[in-house]
Order: sequence, then structure tokens, then C-alpha cells
Amino acid sequence: MAKRTVATKTEEAAPVDLASLVNNAVASALADATVKVTVARANALPPLKPLSAREVEVLEAIVDGLETNALADRLMISRETVKNHMNSLFAKTQCNNRTMLAVWALRTGTVR
Repeated sequence: MAKRTVATKTEEAAPVDLASLVNNAVASALADATVKVTVARANALPPLKPLSAREVEVLEAIVDGLETNALADRLMISRETVKNHMNSLFAKTQCNNRTMLAVWALRTGTVR
């Protein structure tokens, strides 16, 4: 029995911008990894040194979403003092930013 070959018309696919697809995939993967690292670090250990009562007040204000000026007004301290407390908190908790501090404070029960 003879085989029959049938020619078929193939439709042309829309052009794909491969570079954009790769860039979007890489950006998405990096964002996911960054969030996982941030949460993992925020879930980490207690502070390296105990927090002062004032540092806990600063953490509470950060969890409340206050920016530096509003935080300074609430605690009746200067912006520079707020920045000093923030730097101390970053060093003691090994967090890199306010979001990590807020997650850390809530997860460790330092702030409720």
C-alpha cells in the first residue's frame, strides 16, 4: 500500500519578542526571590542586642506606617534622632529597610 503525502498550509505565528519575554521572566523571578529573602530574614532570630524602650516605640510607629517626620512628631524627637534609632534597629535586627523591620517586629511579637 502506498503512503499518501498531504501538503498542509501552516499559519504564520505572530512574532514574539523573545528578549521581552526573558526580561519579564527574569524580573518576575528576582522579585519573587527578593520577597522570599525579605520574609525569611524578617522571620529570623531575635535582635542581636536587646532593644531599648524608645526603639520599641519607633518600631510601633513604623508598623503604624509613619514616615520619619510624623514619627518624630509623635515621639517628640528630632528627625536625626529618629534616623539614629532606625540605624540602631537595622543593626540590631539585621533588617535592611522599614518593611523588613515591620515584618520582623510583628513576627517576633515585639510589636502587636
